[in-house]
Amino acid sequence: MDEVTPQSAQGHPVPALLEDIAAQGKAWLQDDPQARKLLISRARSLITALETPPEAVIRLCWAEPAGYSAARTAVAMGLFDKVADRPSVPKSSAQLAAMIGAEARLVSTRIASAAARAADTTQGQANVG
Repeated sequence: MDEVTPQSAQGHPVPALLEDIAAQGKAWLQDDPQARKLLISRARSLITALETPPEAVIRLCWAEPAGYSAARTAVAMGLFDKVADRPSVPKSSAQLAAMIGAEARLVSTRIASAAARAADTTQGQANVG
């Protein structure tokens, strides 16, 4: 995946995120109590939308070690491979756990961690089955 440029941003979330950040910034300046949290969320989404895969890996490894650890555990367990296999078919954490030979609770926490990150980076548009 290449860098997002102003020329390649059509159909990309960056322009909408910039507009939303501007609106939330104005609301925050007017003491809207919800605006601060929304502004932080949208700023994180903007960073995620703009960064390249190598930049994302560096961020996960150095700035967010807990997220990196959770992702490494999920990769080592083969969790992402099973989720990606026939993605149109929803799978429960118990089903995934049986597929990879892990405890359902561990799989459930890895899925919850991934879902929380996806929801944060897609402005609540994540579709986690």
